[in-house]
Amino acid sequence: MVRQGRAVTDGPYIEVKGLVLGFIILAADPDQGRRPRGPTRRRQGGTIARIDTAKRPPPRDPRARRAHRVSVAAGVVVLGLALASVALHPPNACGALPADYPPIIAFELARSSADLHAIFGVAPGPCRDTMVAAMDRVNLADLVLFIPAYGVFLIAAFVGLRRRGRSIGAVGAGLAALAVVADVVENMCLLGLVPTLDPGSSWLALLPWAAGVKWLALGAAGVMAGLALWPGGRGAKLGAVLCAVTSIATAAAIAAPHRFGPVVGAGVAVSWIVLLVDGVVQARARSSSI
Repeated sequence: MVRQGRAVTDGPYIEVKGLVLGFIILAADPDQGRRPRGPTRRRQGGTIARIDTAKRPPPRDPRARRAHRVSVAAGVVVLGLALASVALHPPNACGALPADYPPIIAFELARSSADLHAIFGVAPGPCRDTMVAAMDRVNLADLVLFIPAYGVFLIAAFVGLRRRGRSIGAVGAGLAALAVVADVVENMCLLGLVPTLDPGSSWLALLPWAAGVKWLALGAAGVMAGLALWPGGRGAKLGAVLCAVTSIATAAAIAAPHRFGPVVGAGVAVSWIVLLVDGVVQARARSSSI
């Protein structure tokens, strides 16, 4: 008997389970807007003036606020695509793919003929034909919709975060751009592999490199997001800690795809939802807040 896995689009974008986890984040900094009280000094005439010894945050750059708004808009598109992927009912995997392993993620992390057979089955047939067609639709949707949406979401988020660390924001935006480029190459490899599924093709030889760069760049971008958020209040620190999950999940999936591939989508979703919530807060914040 051939075991069947999950639907193709269970994980083409980001795991909705991971999205739900993000909404528990305490996004707002409870200490924002509070001006610490310092010592006082007496002026001429007997009036008392208070000296503010705390370092005041720099005034908000309107460009950063606009960047957060762009990021939030793109993030809503990413969320909508994720929800749409769940609403679809595509075919199941044709081979012995574990039930908890989304076929599209397994395809991205494939390295051998055995990996391809687990998704598409050992022999040609109706199931393989249906799976190939479904994979083509998913990968084309990635190229046209999902990759541009998450690229704008991440790059705009890091442009907004530059106020809380110029070099961190620049590195984060660069990593996001690298992930986008690698994702495009990865999708070209996936489209080139079907329908022949030749394990000796140059497409399969290139695929692990493209997928590795993409996932590791997304993990490193999560680290940069965490570093940018850490100096904030308790809510920001919680978000920073959650962002570390992304780097752990992506590194583990590249090192051991059969074991950790099923969770890499949810791992990336954690840092993305942190950035989305932070973007909403920063886009709505007053000019004096961080």
